[in-house]
Amino acid sequence: MEICLRISVKDLMCLFSVLIGVTAVVSEEESVFRQKDIPFERESKVMNKTVTCGEKNWGVFPFLTYTCDDIKVNGLRLAYGYYPGWGVDENCQETEGPQELTMLCKLLLRTAIKHYNHFKGIVVNNATCRRTEKKRYRFVKRAKRRYKWEVVEPGHGWLSSLSCMVEP
Repeated sequence: MEICLRISVKDLMCLFSVLIGVTAVVSEEESVFRQKDIPFERESKVMNKTVTCGEKNWGVFPFLTYTCDDIKVNGLRLAYGYYPGWGVDENCQETEGPQELTMLCKLLLRTAIKHYNHFKGIVVNNATCRRTEKKRYRFVKRAKRRYKWEVVEPGHGWLSSLSCMVEP
C-alpha cells in the first residue's frame, strides 16, 4: 500500500514558518531561568533568637530564592518602617527606618545552604503599616560588623514575609 501526499509549496512554507516560530518560543523559554522559591526551615537560630517561618511560596524568581513566610522572632513579628519623611504612610515611620534585612537574609541563608556565590537581594513580599498591640523585633547594625536584635514597642509596621535571592 502506497501513500502519496501532495503538498504545495505554499503549505511547505507555512509549515516551515510554524516550525521556526515554535523553535524560537522554546529557545526563549530556556534562556529565561525562573524557579519557584524554597521555604526556609521552620526554625532557625539567628544570633541567639529563634526565627520561625511558614511554608508558603510566593512565586517564581530569576535567582535561587528562599522565603521565610509568616516570619517571627521568638514569637514576635519583625518590625517594618520607613526612614522619617521617606514613606507614603506617616504611621510606618516610628521604627525610624534602620533595619538590616540584608544581613538577616544572609544569616538565614547560612542555616539553609552552606555555600552560594553571590547574594543578589531581598524582596519584602508582605508588609503592613497597620498597628499591632504586640512588641516587635528589629535587626539593626550597632557598629562595624556588630548586629543585634532590638525589641520595638507595640505600634505601626511589621512584615510577614521575606525572600532572599542568591546565585548558587
